[in-house]
Amino acid sequence: MPRFYFDRFDAVLPEWFRQWRDRRIVNGHYMNRYKRPINWDHPTRFSEKIQIVKTSPQYDEYYIYIDKYLVRDYVKKSLVQST
Repeated sequence: MPRFYFDRFDAVLPEWFRQWRDRRIVNGHYMNRYKRPINWDHPTRFSEKIQIVKTSPQYDEYYIYIDKYLVRDYVKKSLVQST
């Protein structure tokens, strides 16, 4: 699932550059919305924590938990499997 427009070039970019680029993009959107930068070292707000998870390399594993519709399906499947 591509996160940004530039994801098609990710094969030739080093991991540190991809993470730096993603953080810059997310920080710009966050600044426009909340008028404050993200505290990347010690996030206190829930919205900051979500943005950090979205830019982490493990995002492909976590995107199910961020999207509320995918979470509903995940919970339904989990409940069916446990019963």
